[in-house]
Amino acid sequence: MRSSALVAFLLCAASGCGGNYSNDDVEFAAAVPRRTDVTVAMPLTSGLSSSGLRAENVPSSRLGEPSDIYAETRRTADGLDQMAGFFIQILEMATRLDPTVRTPDLRIWGPWDNQEVPGWELQLVITRQPVQIDAADPAGPHQGFF
Repeated sequence: MRSSALVAFLLCAASGCGGNYSNDDVEFAAAVPRRTDVTVAMPLTSGLSSSGLRAENVPSSRLGEPSDIYAETRRTADGLDQMAGFFIQILEMATRLDPTVRTPDLRIWGPWDNQEVPGWELQLVITRQPVQIDAADPAGPHQGFF
């Protein structure tokens, strides 16, 4: 057990040795959403029986049958997951590379050619904007979107 933990630690340490990432670069890359942050979570159908929604000897022709609304919701959720997955894939690909521009409040990855759509370039730009929190304002910080 201890040897596998040591091997895992050494692999993790060795994987960080090839890039030119700074601690600030890691902060910018950590701001990029992950796949699990944007996927739709549907309730499990196995939870229906424990919730009392699926019971025996109940005079309803629809009880226990697949729900049309659930099926449509599932199709919609799958479509949203595919669309989000497309963007997350681009973000993951970009942040595997070293940033091409670094300033204290800006990181730019790219531009690079889009293999999927010839003639188009992709570029990821992340800016850091400090937020001023006013204790007298209970609604919280207000930022402008430009």
